[in-house]
Amino acid sequence: MKKKHLFYLLIILSCSAKKNTIAKQKTNQKYHIVTPQVLKTYDQTLKYPFIHINRFKDFEIYSSNLIKNKNSSYAKELRFNATYSSFYTKNVMYEKFGLWDEEYKVKREKHPVLIWKNVKLFNDENLYTVYATGFENSKGDGNQVKSNSYHKQVKGDNYSIYASIIVLDSSGKDCLSDDNLTLRKSIIEYFSNGIKNLTSNNEFYDLYWKAVRKKK
Repeated sequence: MKKKHLFYLLIILSCSAKKNTIAKQKTNQKYHIVTPQVLKTYDQTLKYPFIHINRFKDFEIYSSNLIKNKNSSYAKELRFNATYSSFYTKNVMYEKFGLWDEEYKVKREKHPVLIWKNVKLFNDENLYTVYATGFENSKGDGNQVKSNSYHKQVKGDNYSIYASIIVLDSSGKDCLSDDNLTLRKSIIEYFSNGIKNLTSNNEFYDLYWKAVRKKK
């Protein structure tokens, strides 16, 4: 029997998938790439005491705790640390591909994971599914994530904020794994450049908050 996908979404306490029904706005306004800046956080004891507008401090790759294969191994998650917004990777995807296809709401998480399906990240025929998410530690001590298994790997580490993505190919394989370092490097460069070239267009945020409030 042919396997359609190697990966499936792991239900963490409670997850629900919903298709996006928000209409994209039409505008003729022109936008510019935002000037990069480095700002101090409110709490200088955080691991990242500065946050970066249209930039990031560094990036790391972790096991996601969100997508799991049948052998109980997790897909990798690429995190851009100390971004000004935990929505940066979502915004990158919106500016390049428009509205997301689906969203997954994880229990005890305020913001859903946004999913774009069958997108062409590079100049070839390969299609990818991108899961965009992020995290913001508004309290500074990590205690607010004690009951959330999705963010258990950052609990108590004083992470301030990050934006992240998970990428699967058309067969469901993890594109950030050690099996294809060339592809992983290309994905890192793609989203690094995407964050650096985010524009002053706030359309994503307007639509996103509209969608979140609509589902409350």
